[in-house]
Amino acid sequence: MRASLSALAGDVSRSGLNAADLRKVASLAFEHRNLLDAITEPRLLTGVLSTVH
Repeated sequence: MRASLSALAGDVSRSGLNAADLRKVASLAFEHRNLLDAITEPRLLTGVLSTVH
């Protein structure tokens, strides 16, 4: 996951946009990789993708 996020940050940087937040997420994902590796079943809360109008 770190490599994917780092590659995405590189793409964002090359397009002229600020990738600092993506680099931070990549760093945090690497730092907490044991916790992320413990996830065995994907879950998505339905309200996560909706916005309040």
